Amino acid sequence: MKIGILTFYIANNYGAVLQAYALKEYLKECGHQAYCIDYRPGYLVNKYRPFSTERLYNGNPVKNFFKEIVFYGLIKQKNNVFDLFRKEYLSPLGIKKMHNCDLLIVGSDQIWNFEIVGNDQFFRGNISRFHGTIATYAASMENTTKENVSCLKTVLDNFKYISVREASLQKCLSDVYNTESNLVVDPTLLLSKEKWNKIQTDCKVGKGYILVYMFSLSVKDKRNIENFAFLKNLKTVFISSAIRIGRNFKNKLSPTEFVDLIANADYVITNSFHGTAFSILYNKKFITLCKGASNERVETLLGYFNLDKSMIQNTKQISEEKFMMIETFPDKFIKAIENSKSYLKRITVNIDS
Repeated sequence: MKIGILTFYIANNYGAVLQAYALKEYLKECGHQAYCIDYRPGYLVNKYRPFSTERLYNGNPVKNFFKEIVFYGLIKQKNNVFDLFRKEYLSPLGIKKMHNCDLLIVGSDQIWNFEIVGNDQFFRGNISRFHGTIATYAASMENTTKENVSCLKTVLDNFKYISVREASLQKCLSDVYNTESNLVVDPTLLLSKEKWNKIQTDCKVGKGYILVYMFSLSVKDKRNIENFAFLKNLKTVFISSAIRIGRNFKNKLSPTEFVDLIANADYVITNSFHGTAFSILYNKKFITLCKGASNERVETLLGYFNLDKSMIQNTKQISEEKFMMIETFPDKFIKAIENSKSYLKRITVNIDS
């Protein structure tokens, strides 16, 4: 079967491209031809290009303009390593060839977070001239706000099969729209760490470090983490979604180097869902920061392990006792993976028949 995957393919975000790779790779293991659709909506492309209007007008435009000049080279280099990864690992299929697919899988990632995608019809499954089957895999909306949920009213009928990533979203679909859906794991969890090892490339940071993967990082947070690292006689390696100038910041890290950094870290501190997911896969000591707001994606993931202690509100709370490590996967998690694979098998077998 020829399967197209419609997701945040163009996002220069480690979780976004690695989950796309994982779903494509798993479908290929099942004997299918799987491709990531080379879909480049302007609102995503603009977010990562130099002199992005999103960054320029977030605060003081004049100050931001000069920051863009300083960071121009780093932004271009980061974009280049992600483009190379997409070309080598994601089997891009042109948007016009999408209509030759037997099945379109929309997801994973926050394809139903309408604060991000707005009125994007592709992620809503409203794809004209496509006559094959459309399904979701691990569709996510991050938080089931009233506004987000109301947007689903005109979306659900576009999909023959629906699976979601968060238990809260599954409950919402049932309670609000009387729609059944399958709860599945993020695609990154469909591959074992042995399979992830095959793509990792040496980041050349040596041994003995704490990996800090944060979407935003205040000076106070950085200082608190470095104080903990000092007590452990470990160095710190920082990854942020924003370009940062400073000691131990990795700005032009490739996705394959990201996997290597997780695999060899002594500790991981993150506020990212995929930072948490890879920490679990690689049996790392980890803490997930959750500052005030609920993180339904992480809560569902940790629920498979009956965990909540790894989520802390403040970097001041960081201590050895707060770190969690999953040494063996419980039956609940193994069953969740099996159910996810069964869902993918079911939607492809039903189409074949």
